Amino acid sequence: MSDQKSLKDRWNDQLADWKKNMDELAVQFSLGKKEARDEFDRQKTRLQEWLASKQPMLDEIQEDFREEVAELKEDFNDLRQRLSRKTPDSPEDLEREKEALSAQMDTIQDKAESLEDKSEGKTQDFASDLSNRMSMFGTRLEALARSAREEAKEEWAELKEESGEAIQKLKKKSAEISEEAKEEWQEFRQEARSFLKRMRDKIK
Repeated sequence: MSDQKSLKDRWNDQLADWKKNMDELAVQFSLGKKEARDEFDRQKTRLQEWLASKQPMLDEIQEDFREEVAELKEDFNDLRQRLSRKTPDSPEDLEREKEALSAQMDTIQDKAESLEDKSEGKTQDFASDLSNRMSMFGTRLEALARSAREEAKEEWAELKEESGEAIQKLKKKSAEISEEAKEEWQEFRQEARSFLKRMRDKIK
C-alpha cells in the first residue's frame, strides 16, 4: 500500500508541475515578438540542462534495456546538438527551427512511452518523466514560436480557460484514485498526455 501511495504522490507532484507549466505558458504566450524569441532561447537552454542531468540515469538503466537506451542516447545527443545552435532571428526561420525541434522531441517521447510500457520501477519512472518533459517543452516552444510571429491574446485567453478547467478535472480525478491504482493510473496518464497534445495542436 505504501508503494501505491508513493506512486500517487509522484503523480500528484507531476500534476502540480503540469499546472505550473500551464501558468508559465500563459505568460509566454502573451509576450511580444522580441521577448518571445528571447524566451525561446532560454527554454532551449533549460531543456539542454535537463537532458544533461538525465544522462547518468540512461547509463544506469542501460544494462536491462540496451537497445532502447542506445537509441535514446543517440536521440539525446542529436537534440542537444540542435539546442546548442543559435536561435534564428526571423519568425519564419524560428518556425522552421521549432518544427525541427518538435520532431526530435516527439521521437524521444514515442520511445520513452514504449520503454515505459515494458519496464517498471526506476526505469518506468524515468521513461514517464522523459515523455512528460518532452510534451511540456514541446508545448512551450509552440507557444513561444507563435508569439514570435503574431499576437494572439484573445485566442490564448480561451485556451487558458480551457486548460484551467481540464487541469481541475485532472486534479479531481487524481484525488479519487483508489489504492488499487495500476489501471486507474494508466488511464489518468493517457488522459493527461492527451490534454497536452490537444494544447499543442490548438496553439499551432
